[in-house]
Amino acid sequence: SVVGTIAGGIASLGGASVALTVGTTAAAVIGGVVPVVGFLILGCLVGWAVYRHRKSNQTQSPTQSDAGTRHYLLPNDDRGDKDNDLNNLVNSGPEKSPTLVDVDVTAGAQSADNLQTGQQRPVRNVGDLVAAPEVSRCFGSAAEKAGPVWGAQETTLGPDDLRKGVKTAKRFRVTRNETNVSRREAVTLLQNDKSFREHLIALFRDKAPKYYRFECPPMKSLDDNDNFEVIFYEYPELERWKDRGDPKQFNNQFKRQETNEYTSSDEITAFLNPRKCNLLVCPRPPSNGQDYACYCHIGQFMREAPDDKKHQLLQAVGHAMQKRLEQGHSVCLNSYGATVPWLHVRLDLWPQYTRVKAYKNAFTPQEWSGFQEQYPNPRKNNNKGSIRVSRQSGRRSRSGSRKPGRV
Repeated sequence: SVVGTIAGGIASLGGASVALTVGTTAAAVIGGVVPVVGFLILGCLVGWAVYRHRKSNQTQSPTQSDAGTRHYLLPNDDRGDKDNDLNNLVNSGPEKSPTLVDVDVTAGAQSADNLQTGQQRPVRNVGDLVAAPEVSRCFGSAAEKAGPVWGAQETTLGPDDLRKGVKTAKRFRVTRNETNVSRREAVTLLQNDKSFREHLIALFRDKAPKYYRFECPPMKSLDDNDNFEVIFYEYPELERWKDRGDPKQFNNQFKRQETNEYTSSDEITAFLNPRKCNLLVCPRPPSNGQDYACYCHIGQFMREAPDDKKHQLLQAVGHAMQKRLEQGHSVCLNSYGATVPWLHVRLDLWPQYTRVKAYKNAFTPQEWSGFQEQYPNPRKNNNKGSIRVSRQSGRRSRSGSRKPGRV
C-alpha cells in the first residue's frame, strides 16, 4: 500500500513536469511566430500603400484643380512615319485626319495603356481617357514629332451667364500643350497654323449641336492677351432652311472683284453690310457644280464641306480680323444666319446679336450708343411703303414693308 502511494505520487509529479515543459515550449513557439507574422502583414500593408501612392502619382492629371471634360487633338505626322504606335493609331482610320479625344481630367490618364496597346483603330468619338501629358509619356518622341497637342477646356454656361432666349451653352477655351491660347495668338494661328485650324474644325464639327450659333469674345486691339474661346449654343431657327443653301442674296457681292483688302483668296469673299459697320466673310458659290447644301449654315459647312474650303474660310477670317483691328475697329466674331441661307461669318463692330452677358458687358452703354449713332440703321426710315386702309376691317397697313434679311 505504501509502495503504491509512493509510485502514484512519483507518476503525478512526472506528468506535471511534462505538462509544464510542453506548455513552456508552446508558449515560446507562439511568442516567436506571432511577431514574425505581424511584421510580415505590416510589411505587406506598407508595400501596398507605397505602390498605390506611386500609381496615383503616375496617373494624376497636373490640372486636377480644373476638373471637367477636356478635348485633345492628336495630330498626324504627314511625313509618313508608321514606326510608332501614335501614328499607327491616328492614321488607321479611313480618313487620315486629326483625331479628337475626350479627356476626363479627374481620371487622368488611367487608360493611357489601353491607347498604347489597344487595337489599331481611330479614337474619334470613342471617349478614351488620355491626358495630354500622358500622351507624351506613352509615346515619347512620337508625340513631340507629331507637333503640339491642342486641347479645349469645356465649361457649361447657364442662365446666369446668358441673355434671354438661350438657356445653356458650351464654352471651349483652346489650349496648346496645356497652355491657354490668347486672342492675339489666335488671330495669327488662324492664318498660319494648319494644326490649329484643324483643331477648331474638329470642335465645330464634333462638339456643337446640329443647328447652332457660335460666338468668340470681343477684341478691341491686337494686344489682347486674354484667353481665346468659342461658345456654341443651339439655334433651331436655322432648321428653316432645310439644309438648302441659296447664295442669291449675296450675288452682287460675289460678282465684284475676286479679292479685296480683307481677303486674298479667290474662293472666299469679304464685304461690309449696308450699315458699313460689320464685315461679312463667306465662301463663294462653287463653280464645279457642287451641291449648295453644305453652304447653308456654319454647322452644315463644318460637317460636310471640303477640307480645303474650311481652311480657306478660317484663314480669311484670321486675315480679316487682323485688318479690322489694325484699322482701329473692334471685332466680335460670331455667326447668325437666320435670315440668309448662305454661310457668312460676322466680324461685328459691337456684339449686337450676342447672347452672352460677359460679351455684351465688354462694351459700356456709352460705347453702344456711340456705335448706333455713328452707324444708324437705314432701314428704320426707309422701305416704309404707302399706307392703305382695309375696306372690310378698317385696319391701316403699310404696303411694301417687307422685312429684309438682316446682315
